Amino acid sequence: MKRLGLLRHFKAGDAPPGGEDFDRKLTARGQRDGATLAEFVQTHGIGADLVLCSASRRTRESLAAILTALAPKRVEIDEALYLASAEQILARLRALPDEIAAVMVIGHNPGIGALARQLAGAGAIGERFPKGALAALALDRPRWRDLKPRACALLHFECPKRSD
Repeated sequence: MKRLGLLRHFKAGDAPPGGEDFDRKLTARGQRDGATLAEFVQTHGIGADLVLCSASRRTRESLAAILTALAPKRVEIDEALYLASAEQILARLRALPDEIAAVMVIGHNPGIGALARQLAGAGAIGERFPKGALAALALDRPRWRDLKPRACALLHFECPKRSD
């Protein structure tokens, strides 16, 4: 069985003066939500062999907030995940080596939320995938290339703040 976590970055502020969207950093609330989700990850034993993280500042800061609780063996900062579509993220996951049992992807909407809905089924998650939302999924197949829509069971859907 494979395990997959899909995490949308925590709440970020506006781009700095003269800066770009890519450079947005987490707000104080985003930092608090990160600490809250780290507790959830640790309590529920959600770990990862590999973390695939978008290269944006807000996703890297989101990773930092949960890194100790997640305890990954390896982290890859991937520029291709910045604002990636569901299809792009899925293609990346399908190419993973099968010896990797658990993966966490930290990215952006709409891609990360759309992929979560595709894999678990729209009814399992609903239309909203708020900032800081984590979908923890299980794939009951031995190969990542078998990952496809509605192939996963939703284990957890957690949002530090559900009104966002």
